Amino acid sequence: MSKKELLILSILCLSLLFMPFSLAQVTSVTVEPKASSVLVESNNSAIFNLIINSTENDEIEIFALAGMVIEPYREVAIKEGPNTLEIKAYPSEVLKRQKGTYNFEYKIRDKAGRVITDYLKINIVALEDALSFRTLDLNYGDKEAKIIVKNLHDAYLNDITVKLSSSFFEGEKTLSLKPNEEITVSLPINKQNIGEIPAGSYVLKTEALARNTNANFDSSFSYVQKEDIKVREGKEGVIIRKRVIEKTNEGNVPATVQITMSKDIFSRLFTMHSLDPIKTERSGFLVTYTWEKRLEPAEKLSVSTTTNYTLPFLFIIFIIIIVLLIYSYTRTNVVLTKRVSYVKTKGGEFALKIRVHIKARRFVEDIQIIDKLPGMTTLYEKFGSKPNKIDHSTRRLFWDIERLNAGEERVFSYIIYSKVKIVGKFELPPATATFSREGKTHHIHSNRTFFVADSFRSE
Repeated sequence: MSKKELLILSILCLSLLFMPFSLAQVTSVTVEPKASSVLVESNNSAIFNLIINSTENDEIEIFALAGMVIEPYREVAIKEGPNTLEIKAYPSEVLKRQKGTYNFEYKIRDKAGRVITDYLKINIVALEDALSFRTLDLNYGDKEAKIIVKNLHDAYLNDITVKLSSSFFEGEKTLSLKPNEEITVSLPINKQNIGEIPAGSYVLKTEALARNTNANFDSSFSYVQKEDIKVREGKEGVIIRKRVIEKTNEGNVPATVQITMSKDIFSRLFTMHSLDPIKTERSGFLVTYTWEKRLEPAEKLSVSTTTNYTLPFLFIIFIIIIVLLIYSYTRTNVVLTKRVSYVKTKGGEFALKIRVHIKARRFVEDIQIIDKLPGMTTLYEKFGSKPNKIDHSTRRLFWDIERLNAGEERVFSYIIYSKVKIVGKFELPPATATFSREGKTHHIHSNRTFFVADSFRSE
């Protein structure tokens, strides 16, 4: 074999040796960056997804020769077809001293020892280039400041301590940001001297610390000055109505405010004000009250009026009751009343005289009055109006009246007595009456009556 042929054969062997994609089970590898930036001052890693296509099941190992460490360290099993594998790449501390974008070589070796070589593109950035800070404009009356912190690269920034300070606030936070993430940090505003700070542009000073390294940032924000009057109004109550109007200067400049309220000439008689108005104007049936005051920042003017309608409400209720009573009285055909009085006896028995009055306002007929004897009492039959009928089983008395003309009145009286000792309140049942008017039957009841008795003794 000539030297030329031997040279060609050697080249072919070397070509076969360095063509693992065509000979190995791994047919292709695609690199998808997830976080391809690494912070100089941190120990964070670059993260990639490897899309590995294989013609059969196998075990592979991913490694770098120098300048970079790749996880996972162990052999990884892959299946036939596409496989997605996440890897983490840690550039050495020496390489991380130089900022910039670098291609790092890594290798994939299968179980048979075949090797594929590829590159990972990693961006090494410094802490001072990785973050930005922006404060939203502040308004007078704000309770907290909002600072927008942004990760400028696709790197995981973990446990970054930031110290923020300005004329309005200061604070310290420990942050962790995902690739290109933007978060909002809130800090309470120091309100001790805020009223003395004029509007304008102010500087936010920020110090960021990662491991043993720090970086300083300066950014500006605006403190906006404006006149802002907030109005709050509330009403409550029905009979006693209370209305409150409050105006507050929530700006940072003095302002003059006015409050006006109107009342009609009737309601003003029952109205009281928390403050005396500076001006009162009458126009027709309305009276307008005006209050005015110059307010410093955060100062307020509050006026409350109370209108008490209790007296007119009670007067209206009284009128309604009178009207209803008059209406009821005029609509009543018959009025039945019952009265009781005490009667002294020679034998010391407890005795009462009962009187039942019936009066017709219109012509009625077929009237029957029914009354009932209380328990433990007996009818004294030698006195009074003798009932037309007595039902001893139910203890009821019946009086019959053929007719009553309008305005005609009858009185039925009788005496009851008892030998039993009666003490305290003695109540009698109401009497009832039935009658006919224009072919219709009606029923009415008398009032309830009672007698308060002292101690009695029967002999």
